[in-house]
Amino acid sequence: MISESDIVKTIEAEKEVAEKVDQNIIPNMSGWSAREVLRFLRDKDIDAKIVGRKGHVVRTTPSEGQEWPEDKKIKIYME
Repeated sequence: MISESDIVKTIEAEKEVAEKVDQNIIPNMSGWSAREVLRFLRDKDIDAKIVGRKGHVVRTTPSEGQEWPEDKKIKIYME
């Protein structure tokens, strides 16, 4: 069963990601599935290349905390 504190943590994490995107900063996507990444980036008009086929995000290039590149491209490394 999902606890209220888990829901609050999820909402807070989503708000943090949204704030970073609004500031043109790449959020921490570590642990995200490929589907979550693609859904998120599709709404931002970002072109992603996924490296690896299974698992979750382990890193991105450019990395979290950096500004989105002008070409709006990002590599997502999965393991």
